Formats: sequence, C-alpha cells, structure tokens
Amino acid sequence: MKAGLFISKSLLVLIITGFPGSVATTGDQSDGGFAVVELFTSEGCSSCPPADRFLNDLVIEATNGRSIYPLAFHVDYWDYIGWKDRFARPEFTERQRRYSETFRLSSIYTPQMIVNGNKEFVGSDKLDAQRAIGEALNSSSIFRVAIHSTFIKDDWIKVEFSLTNGSLSQTLNLALVERNIQSRVGRGENSGRTLLHDNVVRDWKSIPRSPERGSVDMKIPGDAKKGNISIIAFLQDPETMRIQAAAMSDIR
Repeated sequence: MKAGLFISKSLLVLIITGFPGSVATTGDQSDGGFAVVELFTSEGCSSCPPADRFLNDLVIEATNGRSIYPLAFHVDYWDYIGWKDRFARPEFTERQRRYSETFRLSSIYTPQMIVNGNKEFVGSDKLDAQRAIGEALNSSSIFRVAIHSTFIKDDWIKVEFSLTNGSLSQTLNLALVERNIQSRVGRGENSGRTLLHDNVVRDWKSIPRSPERGSVDMKIPGDAKKGNISIIAFLQDPETMRIQAAAMSDIR
C-alpha cells in the first residue's frame, strides 16, 4: 500500500537534557516551514539501499541547519524471505497501512517515502523528494510544542511536553532515532552487503488525544549507542494525517 502523512508547517521547540554531564541542545525552527520525511524500508529489500542512502544524505542536510526531520521506519513484511530485519516492528507496517488507507492506495511497498503527508513516492526518487521537501519548507503553521527530556535510569528517558494551540483531537508522536548504524546482512536479497543506516526509529510513542501537558518514558535499546540518539517529535491530525509541528534534538 502506499501511505499518507499530511504535514503543515509550524514550530515545535525541543529542549533536551540528556545524560549526566551531557550538553542540552534545542531545536527551534521559529515560524518557518519544515519537512518530516518518513521512509518505509527493509534490510530484506534489494531496492531499499539507494533510498536508505538518500535518507542518510537528508540527515546531513538536517545537521546543516535545514528543518528536515528524516525517519527510517523498518517494516516486517520482508522478513519471510530469509533475513529478519532487527529494526523492523509490526506497528511500523501498520502505520504504513494507515497511510495507504488515507491515500487510497492499492498496496504497500518499499522503499516508500512520505513528505508532509501530501506527497508519496518511491523512496529513491530524489527529484520527487527534493520537490516535495522544497514545498514543505515554504509552509508555516500556528502550532507549538515544547519538550524537555531527562535521563531517568539505565536506558530510560523521560520526555515532558507541553502544547500551544493544540487540541485533544491531535496525536503527539515521539520517535527515538539512532544514527551511524552498520548492519551486515547474511541472507535474503541483500545477502553479503553491509548496509549503513541513519535515523532508524528504535523506540516509538504515540499519544492519542494528547493533553496540553504530560510526559512519556522512552527506551534506549541495549545495543544502541547513546551518543547517536536523537528525539524527533511531531503533532499530527489522526483523521487527515496532517502533521502540524515538528522538531528534533540530540541527546549528548
């Protein structure tokens, strides 16, 4: 299926304090536009590595000051052909199916990229991607989100949030993503290849009917490198799938 995630532009302010002795960073895009870029991918899909590399390039663009928020959602429906993707989760496949219903598509597929909810295309199509991202960066919105995250214990982070101009009809999504991952594939269509991944979603929380203030705990996987972790958060209309605010901050 193809999927849909609608995005408008807004401000989402993230204030993150991480582990003891860490440096807090803040993501603030003022009233400018933003682009949340979701890639549905799999290590079992031979067509996906070019799209993965393109998403990695977008992560570099984001670190250079562009308001781009890349997310790699690994789906599980390729696992049956011989390689089980360790980053795949069934809820990511369900998320893609939800987008497919919104776009009224006949099937789901990889690699699929969705930008700002109103554009979906093959994830390796750089021309379509740059066009959609450019349009997204030229929009704006009235919504605001502030998030403050602190290390609790072991591998847990508490994320406290507050919304401005939000409503109980909106959903707040939070993704814990990891950069600089190498994965050696032993079987399946990519057998023998070493794949490089950035901004892989390792933990995911979705708060339906989000109140104006609240908190949620997020788990850092045991095999993740804490220095490569970021939080990406975005406010979304569950009916239209329109994203109304987004931001990212590293945890150092």
